[in-house]
Amino acid sequence: GFCLFDHFCQELQKFGWDRRQAKALFRMFDVGGEQDISMDELELVGLERRAVDQVDSLTPRDMRKKQSVEANQAVVDNFIAFLHRTFGTIVRAWRLGLDADGDGRLRFQEFCTSCKDIGYRGKLKTLWKALDSKNTGYVTLGSMAPKAQALLDDFRTFLEEDYRTLDDVFERVLDTDRSGRVSQEEFFAACRDKLKYTGNVAKLFKHLDVKQNLNLTMQEVEFLGMRRRVAYTKTTRQLIAERLAKDKRDAEAMLTRFREFLKLRHGNLVRAWRLELDPDGDGRLQFTEFCKACRAMGFQGNMKALWISLDDDDTGFVELRELDPEAVQLFDEFTQILRIFFVDLDTAWYSTLDLDGSGKCDVGEFQLACQELGFKKEKASSLLFRYLDTPGQGLVSIKEMKVLGLPRAASKDEALQFARDSGAKAILEFEIHLKTMFKAPLVHAWRRGFCSGPCEEHLLQQLNAEEFCGILRRLNFRGNFQALWFQLLEGGLGSGWEFVRQRRKKKDGAEEMPVVNKHSYESRGVQFLVQTAGGASVRPSVVAGVAPTSGEHHGGLKLPLNALSELKRVSLRHIAPEVWQELTAFQDHCAGLFDSEDAVWAELLAQCLHTDFNTRLRKVEFVRAAKQIGFSGNAESVFEACDVEQEAQMSLAKFRFLRICPPPL
Repeated sequence: GFCLFDHFCQELQKFGWDRRQAKALFRMFDVGGEQDISMDELELVGLERRAVDQVDSLTPRDMRKKQSVEANQAVVDNFIAFLHRTFGTIVRAWRLGLDADGDGRLRFQEFCTSCKDIGYRGKLKTLWKALDSKNTGYVTLGSMAPKAQALLDDFRTFLEEDYRTLDDVFERVLDTDRSGRVSQEEFFAACRDKLKYTGNVAKLFKHLDVKQNLNLTMQEVEFLGMRRRVAYTKTTRQLIAERLAKDKRDAEAMLTRFREFLKLRHGNLVRAWRLELDPDGDGRLQFTEFCKACRAMGFQGNMKALWISLDDDDTGFVELRELDPEAVQLFDEFTQILRIFFVDLDTAWYSTLDLDGSGKCDVGEFQLACQELGFKKEKASSLLFRYLDTPGQGLVSIKEMKVLGLPRAASKDEALQFARDSGAKAILEFEIHLKTMFKAPLVHAWRRGFCSGPCEEHLLQQLNAEEFCGILRRLNFRGNFQALWFQLLEGGLGSGWEFVRQRRKKKDGAEEMPVVNKHSYESRGVQFLVQTAGGASVRPSVVAGVAPTSGEHHGGLKLPLNALSELKRVSLRHIAPEVWQELTAFQDHCAGLFDSEDAVWAELLAQCLHTDFNTRLRKVEFVRAAKQIGFSGNAESVFEACDVEQEAQMSLAKFRFLRICPPPL
């Protein structure tokens, strides 16, 4: 909507005017001396304006709209005139009167407050609607003086092409004499000669010179909106954080040095802890105890930094867990396994580690014991042995095992009561205990004592070692839990686990292997090879359909893979293998003939001449019906397994215990 001087001269030169004549004519039109001319200023030439629509051609609606626009424009013109009278320019009015907080925009409430503060008493709502024509919810300098805003934005963009911050422009271009002020002549010269800026420099200076003293400061030029140089000053909080981070790095470095010192002195951190840091064995150190122990060892360093690194939870105590967390994790894992099978340390010692009664356990015996317990990692067991071998003599006693934190037995006799029990004896006592407690067959004892949930889930119920041993304790069973567990999983005294334990008990060939009582265990589905006096090999066979496992060789013996980690769970097939065989045989037979469990039950009822689906079958009826559908196994055993309440009747709900389903296609 305006024409600059250069463009005006260029256009007139096309018509044959020289630059001097064009400049003189431009000055005649530029009444306000603003270095540009508008359409209104050109009316001096006397040419006719383009014709506009006559009022008579407007509709009433358009007329009202036009009148509204004119009224709004009149309010805006009145407001602009007020700003000119009060502040001289719109930009100065914006900076000094309207935008008090300098954020570059005004909300309605802020706008009304500012207008009242500067003494304007016009129609504020009408003025706001006219200025905020796009309904953005705020007005800016561009809403009142778009030309001024465009000039400022153009200059800022021009500067940002070559300079990163406003400080760079002010120091390197404008204020070269470092006086902190830029005069009008210096500003013009800098824009023209150094920056090569071709815009309206005079009007730009006028917009920036808010104090109207013909000098610019950094604060006034900052109105351009360019990024300022960040003068980074650390706060007190940042300084404290940096100090704490440095202390932490120093403490970690000191801790690394301390650990290397202990390893060089004792071989591992656990031995150093038990021998020199915590000789009284209470498991924790206070700061004074810690410093005294370190000085006694001859360690030189920053004790405070070392303590801070170790006592990271700020409890006031240091434990082995903070010095060597990996070792403590290894202890915890091993202790957790021992707690599954044993109630105290003495029972665990005599049951797994000191089978020969020597009072000592070497590394080979310890590794075999770890394998039996399910702690099968060879490197981990060797490392654990070194941690426990405090004297460093290659032997571990029950005294060194106290670091595991297990309770002690009341007496050695109590610990030995079940420690040397074989798997055969353990399972015999287990069966007697269940039959006495539940006054029922083993399958009923399993379902009532060990199973949870609805009856149809009992057949496939499985328990891991921790769950199984926990239930044994709730049932008040006393015996060798470890021997019982592996006996159930591996089956019989001839299993590889029991055989290795017997060989570990031998002392240089002083006693021979005991002869296996074959008839005591054939009922559990175990077959044996004939044993010779020299301890010839024995072979465990299939137990209730479970194939024997095999594993590592040690000392000429073929060791089975540990059942705790391989099979992991016991179920009804381990507790009552004969009943399990009959149940699975009945399952397979029915699944091959019928397409659902309900179809099997309906056929059994039909064989007994019953039509009511809810009818209960007596044992004799069930056995006869099972034979009539072609089952040749022990139907009485199947009936008794389902009749867990021992009511001598079979219902559909009890029958669902068998979980009969057709084989997949």
